[in-house]
Amino acid sequence: MCAAGIAAVGLTSVAALAAAAAPSPTLVTLSPQRGHVAVVARFGPDQSPYEVEVARAPRVAGAGFPRSSLVAREYLPVARDGVVRYRTHARLGAGVYWAAVSARLLDATSCLPVRRGVDCNVEWSRPRELRVR
Repeated sequence: MCAAGIAAVGLTSVAALAAAAAPSPTLVTLSPQRGHVAVVARFGPDQSPYEVEVARAPRVAGAGFPRSSLVAREYLPVARDGVVRYRTHARLGAGVYWAAVSARLLDATSCLPVRRGVDCNVEWSRPRELRVR
């Protein structure tokens, strides 16, 4: 392998390691607010807030909640000092829901292996349960 090829492989590996080492966004608080969902989330310096998703199913399937269980998906505003405070536009009826926030990785340029329908430059928080009364 030529020197340029080795350098390219090295750069790709460094980018992949940086993306893998990035901490996931953290959903700090989650609460109902007059039928809306209020979230406070924390993001790392190499992350840009992306989306909040609210669903009826408790599991995240790699790229967020299963589409069949989604009840709200909204874009998050820009973080201020790594923190976002947001209230969804969507109103929810009484019930049990699950929510998670996502962030785009700013330093990641590509990812391998490519999986159809999955954006590997997005990291998800752990889902949290929400009860709306």
